[in-house]
Order: sequence, then structure tokens, then C-alpha cells
Amino acid sequence: MIDKKLEKRLVEIEANNALALGRLNGIASLVIVMGRNLPSDIAAKCAVYTRELIRHVEADLVASNKPDVMVNEIQRIIQEGISVFEAAAGMKNADKS
Repeated sequence: MIDKKLEKRLVEIEANNALALGRLNGIASLVIVMGRNLPSDIAAKCAVYTRELIRHVEADLVASNKPDVMVNEIQRIIQEGISVFEAAAGMKNADKS
């Protein structure tokens, strides 16, 4: 049987995890909505800058000891942001990395 102290701690961790995920999803949604509504010239610049950023971030992530699932999700979210910027800019390669 699980110790009451451990059970309480597990409930706290699950609540904190749910809160963090909710905040992250809210921020991601906000950024996507903002990115979709940028003027095309600004969206194009954001796409270029974010592509440069991801090269540096990927190098840092490869060198880190973060779990693969975390690294993959970070890369996926950044790529999604790039796609949003490219679509807002009307760039032809909007879905290509």
C-alpha cells in the first residue's frame, strides 16, 4: 500500500504537471494565433529568424541530457511555429523544414 505522504506528493506532482501543461498549451495557442495574423513581411522575417534559432537549439539539445521525448517535442513545436510564420508570409515551402 502506498504511504499517505507519497500519495499526497503524487497528487501534488500530477496537479503541478496539469497546470504546467495547461500554461504551455495556452502559450503555444496564443503564439500560433499571433503568428497567423502577422503582416506577411514580418512573418517572413520571423520564419527566417526561427529557422536560425532552431539550428542553435537543436545543437544544444543534442548535447544535453534531456530525454528524447522532450527534445523531439521541443523540435516539433518550433517547426510548427516556423510553418505558421511561413503560411502567414505566403511562403511556398510553408510545410517543409
